[in-house]
Amino acid sequence: MRKRLVVDAVLAFDAPFAVGGLEGGPQSDRPLLRDAGDRPALPGTSIAGCLRGLLSRLAPHLDEAWTGGVEELLGTPLDEREGRPSRLGVHDAEPLSSMDVRVRDGVGIDAWSGAARRRLKYDLEIADGRPRFQVRLELDLDGDLETVSRRRDLLALALWEWSDGRGALGARSGTGLGRFRLEELRARELDLADRETLRAWLRARPDGEDRLTPGGAPLGGVPEPAGARPARGDAGGVRAAISLVGVPPRLGGRAAGDGSWPGHVRVRTELRFASPLLVGGNVPLPTSTSDLDLEHITRGRPEGAVPILPGSTLRGLVRGRAARIVRTLGGVPAACDPNESGPLEDATPLDSRAAARRDLRACGRRLADAHSRMEGAGPAERTAGGPAAAADVRARSCPVCRLFGHTELGGRVRVEETDLTDPGDRLVLDHVAIDRFTGGAADARKFDAAPRTHVGAAFHVDIERPETWELALLLLALRDLCDGWVPVGHGGSRGYGAVEGHVTEIEVLGVPGGPLDSLCGEDAGPWRRGHIDLKPAGFPDGLPPAAVAVLQSGMEAVAELARQHAGAER
Repeated sequence: MRKRLVVDAVLAFDAPFAVGGLEGGPQSDRPLLRDAGDRPALPGTSIAGCLRGLLSRLAPHLDEAWTGGVEELLGTPLDEREGRPSRLGVHDAEPLSSMDVRVRDGVGIDAWSGAARRRLKYDLEIADGRPRFQVRLELDLDGDLETVSRRRDLLALALWEWSDGRGALGARSGTGLGRFRLEELRARELDLADRETLRAWLRARPDGEDRLTPGGAPLGGVPEPAGARPARGDAGGVRAAISLVGVPPRLGGRAAGDGSWPGHVRVRTELRFASPLLVGGNVPLPTSTSDLDLEHITRGRPEGAVPILPGSTLRGLVRGRAARIVRTLGGVPAACDPNESGPLEDATPLDSRAAARRDLRACGRRLADAHSRMEGAGPAERTAGGPAAAADVRARSCPVCRLFGHTELGGRVRVEETDLTDPGDRLVLDHVAIDRFTGGAADARKFDAAPRTHVGAAFHVDIERPETWELALLLLALRDLCDGWVPVGHGGSRGYGAVEGHVTEIEVLGVPGGPLDSLCGEDAGPWRRGHIDLKPAGFPDGLPPAAVAVLQSGMEAVAELARQHAGAER
């Protein structure tokens, strides 16, 4: 590679991330990947995989001239006959700030009782504290002008999406973990055929420079090689710097092979809690001095621990409510139980609840055969047959799993975790279990908890490539949450977590001819953008006529899908 484009960028995480390492350890079921200095690591493979996944989802919606562009940029797997190397090198990221490593608890919820499911507790290690990483991308510029231009423009498209906050790395991104944005960007073109440029490039890092001190080195701390053409951009000018990489291509008005259209919807919801809020999740650190049995979850920040409302809690509530809506429209079999492995062995014909669960095996377990068929295939066969297999899995999944995903199908919904907008007061409450025979306090059954009172929260839900029925189902589930039908967190049956709120804003990105085009009004880079402000009328009264028409057709589609899935053979 004689000519190359070097892009230095800073990835700023707005949420904790969990890039896993070993399969398990003494501290957690899912420990973090760590570098030689025992710091949480962000390998180039994770960043490259994130970039490939993003471009693979967007590329089918570009003009036909872009066919094969992603494979030309990022390479193809090597099989017995052919393979193509990647033209983009992605370095391991270097941390620019200190991180707070924590272990966070999680638990599966029974779809019928609403209580914690047996044997479904897990935990994972996360890196918190608003971490920042510097990453370097190197693009090969050798080749004819048209090919090189396509490489640059596709890379610019991915960087544009990241600059708009639509990037996520690591595990459990659907619950808001791993969300990041581009904070700084610099692009430089180098001609390494020039002797002086090559010499300066090889000597770019001064001996003894410590780039991993707390606070990190500033972007560009490495001296400019001779002959480089630098272009700098701060947080407000990242997109101006992206234009020096390439021109993001416009997304065309055509569906992908599976019938999906490009698009993105972001829904903002504001909540206010009328009773104490208690959401657990923090595993006590060995150095912790607290003797409370249960405290509200917090996340690490440079200014100290901040109480939050985790995305996993919100996503579970919204998914559960969406399943209830679908079952109301199509009957109990219309939505699976994501934690159900199969029929109960001890079920009897008189056990109506067990009989209903016979047909509710989780879609991921029911459709695992499709995944196993592709596991034995070669790289070329997976590339050719993968999209068709994924489309088949999606078509055979229940409506809720099509939206939220399962173990064999990625979800389209991401719920961000959020700080409590008003941290309120920390209230320590004593509890005691009552003996059912004596009516007095049970021996050794006292416990305490520290919920938060007088708090609120504002959070965002993102849907990628939404169909109109998916948007309608999500908004109805959010409305039920805002109307107080679903308590949040621990102790809902005892009055904790009572909530009310409003859906306040809907932001839409669409393309000409797509299902969301009627909601968009202006061009925004590769997209068309629309914004619906629902204050003060709220949802659904504040919707414009075009949005009402879209959601009405969407709800009709939800009802039809629910009936079809309820009557389908398992």
